[in-house]
Amino acid sequence: MADKKPVENEDQRRRKLFNELLENIEKQVTIDLKLKENMEYLFKYSTNSSRSKVVEDKVEDIRELYIEAESLQGEGRAIFHRLFGTEFED
Repeated sequence: MADKKPVENEDQRRRKLFNELLENIEKQVTIDLKLKENMEYLFKYSTNSSRSKVVEDKVEDIRELYIEAESLQGEGRAIFHRLFGTEFED
């Protein structure tokens, strides 16, 4: 029975990491969809000079979303490497 406990702990650890990775992927998908929406909006209205302030705001939103996306990708890579025990170089 003592041999079974480390295996259970390892299974729990892997399950936790797997769930973290899934959550990270869901967040990345959400950010990617927001980026897509903002880029479509920007493309649609960027030629209209009366909306230049709105366009500037969208550009700032896009910049912030890209920063968040890059951060989530880094976190996802780290979780992946912990989960599968692979080398991690960032």
